[in-house]
Amino acid sequence: MKQSLVNLVFFLVVAHAAVQANARIIGGSAIKIRSIPYQVAVLEYGVQMCGGALIASQWVLTANHCFEERSVFRYTVYSGSSDSTVGGVRSYLKEIYPHPSFDYKEARYDFALLELKKPLKFGPSTQPAVLPKTGESVEVGTTLLATGWGLTKNDEEPRNLLRSVELEVVDRNECARLLESELHDEVFCGYKAGGRDTCQADSGGPISANGKVIGIVSWGLGCGAENKPGVYGNVAEVRGWIAEISGVNE
Repeated sequence: MKQSLVNLVFFLVVAHAAVQANARIIGGSAIKIRSIPYQVAVLEYGVQMCGGALIASQWVLTANHCFEERSVFRYTVYSGSSDSTVGGVRSYLKEIYPHPSFDYKEARYDFALLELKKPLKFGPSTQPAVLPKTGESVEVGTTLLATGWGLTKNDEEPRNLLRSVELEVVDRNECARLLESELHDEVFCGYKAGGRDTCQADSGGPISANGKVIGIVSWGLGCGAENKPGVYGNVAEVRGWIAEISGVNE
């Protein structure tokens, strides 16, 4: 049976309460922002609720489902620090651009671009991501690096410190069978064995491989459950739209 994104998001909200005691990026470890200087946090009224990838001095790629409201005054982007509470730069938004084919019910094209009011200054902790070319394939078995400030494994792992976890691309057809959901070319899946995953508040954050941001965190059924791979937006499938809106060409 196909699951709608509405039901999936509801599932995640319910799951949040269930996993508070041992919530996670499962199997992850702390990472310094200089290792992934394109990583940003998206804050709503000052509270971190999603991640994103800096792709140019005034542009961030993230997940569209993060924005129930389109008011730019609700959101800010935080960059340049491993700690989501101190040491970074907070930027205000000029505009939010949802992907025109985004379908909440069908869980398709879960991408958004954020235009910042002012350009960020680049330095060791703030750099744009390298993106794949249009149509660049994501091979089964590719090692992925997922990063973010989402829910952590236990209370001793503070959420304000950036964390990372290695995952592995799963065959899309197998992933669709496991999740009982139809999946299309604009997504790929990562890791089915359990014990490693992204979780709440990691949505929109970068999925990196071979020096490029090839995906963004979109959705999943719970966090780190066996045979429940995470689903990630495939950046190579939306490069034309990214270039059209932001001017970030291949």
